[in-house]
Amino acid sequence: MNIIEIDELNCQAYPKLDIAAFSIASVGAMGDGGSIYIIDRKGQIYHANFCHGENHILEQHIKDIIPVIEDVQFGMS
Repeated sequence: MNIIEIDELNCQAYPKLDIAAFSIASVGAMGDGGSIYIIDRKGQIYHANFCHGENHILEQHIKDIIPVIEDVQFGMS
């Protein structure tokens, strides 16, 4: 299965994903800092990045794709 890339140019096409899980790496994370991986209920994987790349996705569009993200508390405590 291919990973579908979501960026600022195509993010409007993915507003209603049936998300099963997602992972977000902070800006300073090792590897792909700023990356977001989403897995929908059918097993399709999506990738976006909010700080790297020519067409990185903007914060307001992340909230459109992952509405629950506003309820998530990040950090160790």
